Amino acid sequence: WFGSYGLLHKGLDIAIEAFRCRPEWTLHVCGYTNAEQDFLDSLDVPGNVVIHGFLNVDSDFFSELAARCLYVILPSCSEGIATSVITAMGRGAMIPIVTKECGVDIDDFGVNINELNSDSVRASLNLCDSFSDSELLARSISSYNFANTMYTFDAYKKDMMSILTKLI
Repeated sequence: WFGSYGLLHKGLDIAIEAFRCRPEWTLHVCGYTNAEQDFLDSLDVPGNVVIHGFLNVDSDFFSELAARCLYVILPSCSEGIATSVITAMGRGAMIPIVTKECGVDIDDFGVNINELNSDSVRASLNLCDSFSDSELLARSISSYNFANTMYTFDAYKKDMMSILTKLI
């Protein structure tokens, strides 16, 4: 789980509930958790959930954690675009497990969370369990390439120029 402020609307509670039922999976929580410590304390965090708090994406620890994590999950109910997910895709080659409300294109490499509840998160995790090693590698590479092609300043500039040209 890689997010920022807004632990509740970014679905940390439903992610934790889903992982409570999946003890063989580990959920690493990275974000500004100190700002919402009261909410975090109310969640009864199970042993397979590790709270890291804010992580600098340029740090060695982020690189090490990204190398150990196959996925980035964000069951958010409201984002303009979840740049934290794009960062995890582009810097860590993580496969996104997200809701459509995250505003991130996941093409055929990501996993959609269909509803905003822990059952739907568990269904997405179950789907992830079915992927072969070669499929995981292909999805990871596609995620990385997509983030580093579609979500760059140059891509934004090109899209903006295209839109402005059509308007003129």
